[in-house]
Amino acid sequence: SAEETIQHNPRLDIPAVSHRSTAMPETRTTLDSRLVASGLVTADDLSKCRNIVGEAADEARLLDLLTTTGRLTKWQAAQLRAGKTKGFVLEHYRLLEPLGAGGMGQVFRALDTKLDRQVAIKLLRRGRAAPAALERFRREALAALQVQHQHIVRSFELGQEGDTYFLVMELVEGTNLAKHIDVNKVLTWQETAR
Repeated sequence: SAEETIQHNPRLDIPAVSHRSTAMPETRTTLDSRLVASGLVTADDLSKCRNIVGEAADEARLLDLLTTTGRLTKWQAAQLRAGKTKGFVLEHYRLLEPLGAGGMGQVFRALDTKLDRQVAIKLLRRGRAAPAALERFRREALAALQVQHQHIVRSFELGQEGDTYFLVMELVEGTNLAKHIDVNKVLTWQETAR
């Protein structure tokens, strides 16, 4: 095809380069297929990255480029390397990395792609939860959505995609209470009152 120029893409932080074609080769690698199927990388972005690293580049080099340019997180890259292709995107939320897990599910750092802000998402997968746990999760989420206080994490949305239920919350940076107590052994009354 005619020679084209890749324009600078600030999301990928890739400099403009000339190349022969942005079309994907007819035989995609397994990693290429997983990347596009995950919803994390578009075929166009993948093609641009392939042009930079070369069509014959190994998986590690391609994932490294996607990670260093901010297109993937290290956690996403590890999941894709392990063969996972689903569960990275819930509606307009992109899961970035796990933050913790508990009796009712997992909590992830996520990107709200509509508002371009990071949030925390608590997930409960129906297949892994008893009906009572699912109902408890729903009640907890509905109660959290009604509470508005400066010292309580805000909840934004209760959602469901397939067999996954999720609660979208404000992301609060810092260590969690369990880690804080492990390090400091006890909370002062001032810390407790905060």
